[in-house]
Amino acid sequence: MKYTIGLCMAAILALTACGEKAVEKPAAQAENSSGEVFKFNKTSHSVNPQYTLYGLRHLVMNNRTYAKKYAKKHPDQWALGEEHFRRAENAFQTDQVEAADEAFRSAMEQYQVILKAEKVQG
Repeated sequence: MKYTIGLCMAAILALTACGEKAVEKPAAQAENSSGEVFKFNKTSHSVNPQYTLYGLRHLVMNNRTYAKKYAKKHPDQWALGEEHFRRAENAFQTDQVEAADEAFRSAMEQYQVILKAEKVQG
């Protein structure tokens, strides 16, 4: 009985500690390699500014997959989107958070132009 109560107390303490860490750093922030916290600003882009950089990257990659099907019909938007995506990936891999965020959002705009023209929900 004492052992069970002890395990329950340990579990509650662990959950409390995890909850406190989540409060310290909201999802709208990302930490770069130097430990600085970058807060995403609202932009004119159609992507929710609350995405973390990883979430934004995942969203862009999903839309890129859908848009690729229509790349031949929209070569200018596709080429521009791919250019922004390459820049974003390079910045992402080298922990350049602000540059990656901006380039991912620009790539997303181009992919969404293609998808809206084809009326595809990505």
